[in-house]
Amino acid sequence: MNSSVKKKTYNPDSELIEKVRRVFHAKTDAEAIQRALQKAVDDAEIQNQNPRALPCGGLRFRETKRADLTHADSERQPLTASE
Repeated sequence: MNSSVKKKTYNPDSELIEKVRRVFHAKTDAEAIQRALQKAVDDAEIQNQNPRALPCGGLRFRETKRADLTHADSERQPLTASE
């Protein structure tokens, strides 16, 4: 993938940028924005390549609720030493 840098001026929400920096462990705002954009593109490509691989045949990753994950974990059987 060819990478080109264009100098642009945007006015993003500073609290949102700080959250993204924490999520991606980014050192700079620019790094955080770059990683968030790449993640969005990667998610879209995965969804377009195989929509059935995602829950309910098309839910986006971000739409999965924590409660749904907790419920799924509660139905799992613990592994035993023989497994």
